[in-house]
Order: sequence, then structure tokens, then C-alpha cells
Amino acid sequence: MTVRTERFSALHVLSLVMGSVVFLGLAETLLAPRGGGVRINLPTAAAFAVFAVHLALAGRPGLARKCAAGATALIGAVSLLSLLDAPLSGQLDPGPGNIGAPGQRVGAQIPLTAQLLGGLGALALLSRAIVPALALLATLALILRAKIAVLETVLTGAGHIGLSIWTVICAWCLVFALIFLLRDKTLFSCVFMPGRPGKVMRWMAGATVLVPIIGVGFLRLTGGMAADQGRMAELCGLLGWVMLVIALAFGTYLQTIIEQLEETGRRDPLTRLLNRNGLAEELQRARTRFRGVILCDLDRFKAINDRYGHEQGDRVLRGVADALTAALAREDAVLARWGGEEFLILLPEEREAALRDIAERCRAAIASLPDSVLRGMPGQAASASFGCAALPGGEHGLERALQDADRSLYAAKMSGRNRVVV
Repeated sequence: MTVRTERFSALHVLSLVMGSVVFLGLAETLLAPRGGGVRINLPTAAAFAVFAVHLALAGRPGLARKCAAGATALIGAVSLLSLLDAPLSGQLDPGPGNIGAPGQRVGAQIPLTAQLLGGLGALALLSRAIVPALALLATLALILRAKIAVLETVLTGAGHIGLSIWTVICAWCLVFALIFLLRDKTLFSCVFMPGRPGKVMRWMAGATVLVPIIGVGFLRLTGGMAADQGRMAELCGLLGWVMLVIALAFGTYLQTIIEQLEETGRRDPLTRLLNRNGLAEELQRARTRFRGVILCDLDRFKAINDRYGHEQGDRVLRGVADALTAALAREDAVLARWGGEEFLILLPEEREAALRDIAERCRAAIASLPDSVLRGMPGQAASASFGCAALPGGEHGLERALQDADRSLYAAKMSGRNRVVV
């Protein structure tokens, strides 16, 4: 049986790991003797199990995804109520001996960190598609608390923080899954940049996580631990989190600069239309989308440059680019400056009548350029000839279509200019 590999994305792998960790944590809780340390409790396991299902169904329409979203919302509500119900003491988490004691309130039966992880995780999962900024803030807060939990584990051991190692692993699986989900809309997009910039950002982000952990581990190994170990872990975690936010902000700025440079490289500086490089990228992204080609060439443009100067010629080119853009606003078209006074239009339409109608609309738009474009050319008007052709499939389809469109354009020039030939 053939298995489609695209089903197994990083998101599905993380959800599978989270589900497996929940299962192992529950197995340890049920099989190990009582009093043997802090283990994952049933409410925390249920929360991360729901999150794993939600992540596995992310992006898939249907009743199952809606049920998972409803269960996630329930987890978030319960976590919020538990946080409000839990007594606020000087410590972040209740001691392990107090968890699950008879007669305690619901909020006191779950470690405060587990309540935070559940609430923040539910908030980030539910708001990512509606309010990405809120999901980003929730994810950053989740990263901070998960990092502090790791540092506390390194300093004092899991038994002293009211959390099991299974809960910490699930928290980090949820963090990585949220980063993956928010990669296109938030600061996390810089981590997924292609090439060397993206690799540098991934190393920087990893360093902000690993360096505080290594430092705390070194303190424990050398015996130079602070008197208040919990506060030491919180301080190191906060510093690492600030480093992460700074790294993400720098990466976002770097990504913006790179995108601007790339956009400049694929745009014609005069008309701001796509150039040949940009057109090639567009074809590579959606080669099968286009079925027709229209080649446009301004009539007697050399005479305009010779008689009225290149400044006026540039003004006409910009006016023609704007006129063509407006004429093609209702079409799913790609417009590019092919070179000199030539413009190329790619369309998903291949019928001759449709290509002719669109080209005629463009020709009329150029013929009626406003006076602001034609100033300095008294009594003159701009015009263009058009050649149209179907775009066949295959590797050399564009080359053949351009040859056909060029022959049609030559026929339009020879038959009097300012016309369309298919």
C-alpha cells in the first residue's frame, strides 16, 4: 500500500509524539507504586491529549476538528477557572505532597504551572486563525513558562516543582507545534526563512533556549547554586526569553530587508511591473495556471523618445503600465515589462475570442491615456499593437507561445498598428 508522505508533516509528528508521551506518563502513573515521585495527573494528561488531537486535525474541515476545537475551548475554560480558584501563595506551584489531597478545591489539585500551560495552550490554538497577535503572545508566555520548568528541573529535579518530566516534554511539543502553526503570520516566520538567513535564525533561537539551560546545569555540577534555586531558574528563564524575543525581532527586520531586496530584483524600477526574473518565478510557481499570452508593443515609441526626450518616454511607459494594470484588474492575469516598450500578459484564458476582448480592452486603455501622461506632446496620442497566442503545456510552452504571439504582433504592425491580431 502506498502512503502519501505529505500527510506526515512536522505538525503531525509533534502531535503523535505528544500523544505518545501522554500515554507513557499515564502508564507510569498507573503502574508505578504510589509515593514514588511526581507523575503526570489525569487533568494534565487529558489537556495534552486534547491538544494532540487538535493539532492532528488542524487545517482539516469537518465535525472532528470542530469537536477538537470545542474540547480545547473547554480545557481553556477549566484552566482559567482553576487559576482563579487556586490559592495565591508565595510559591509558583503547590508541593507534591499537597496534590490531590482530599477536600481540596479543583484549582489546588493541579500544579499552577500545569494550569498555565493548559490555559495558554488553549488560547494560542483557538486564536491563531482569528487573532494571530494574541496567539503569538500566548505562545511566547508558554515558551517562558516551559523554559523555566526545564531550568527548575535541571536545578532541583522534577519532584520539587510539582510537574513530571512527561508534562515538560508535552509542553515543549506544544510550543514547537504552535511555532509551526504561526510560521506565516507572526515573528516566528523569520525562523523558517530559506537558505543561510533562516539557518542563522534557527541557531540563534536554539541558543536562547540552550544557553540558560547549560549555564544552570554548570551551576549545579560545580555546586555554585543560589540559595533560592527557584528564583535562579526564573531569572535565567526570563533572560533567555528576552534574548529569544530580541532574536525574533531582529530576524523579522532581517526578513523584511531580504524580501524588499528580492522584490526589487524581480520588479522593473521604472514601471514597478514584474521583470523577466519575476515573470520566470511566477511561472515556476503556477506553470499550469496560464493558458494564454498577449504581447503588447507601443507604436512608434522611438519617435517619442527622439522628438520629446527620454523623460517624456519614461512618463508614457509609466502611464501605459498603469493603464494596463487598471484594464486587467478584473482578470486573473500577470503583467510584466518584457523589455523596452514591450509588455507581456499571461492569462488563464486560451480562447481566441476571450484573448481578443482582453487585448482590445488594453488597447483602448492605452489609446485613451490622460493628458497628464501626454503633456509635452501636443496633438499626439499613444497607441499599441497586440499579438495573442495560446500557451501550450510542456517545458518549452512559453517559448513557442511567444513565437506565435510575436508573429501576431508583427502582423498587427504591418497591417497599420494600433490593433489586435490573434
